[in-house]
Amino acid sequence: MPATIIKNFNPNDPRTEGEKYLLEVFRTSLRFEGWTVFEQPHINSMKPDFVLTHPQKGILIIEVRIGI
Repeated sequence: MPATIIKNFNPNDPRTEGEKYLLEVFRTSLRFEGWTVFEQPHINSMKPDFVLTHPQKGILIIEVRIGI
């Protein structure tokens, strides 16, 4: 089973194309099995695009940027 996704339901925070792509990767890839993905959580007044947690592997904080 792929990652557990905790979605952001705030309509004032639309997803970028990169965020949509990465969220779909989290949703479908078996590589993220056991991970919990938080979409745009508020952490100490900061708001990264994704925070991933895993009980044995730790925490990942991801900010999606556009490459040119």
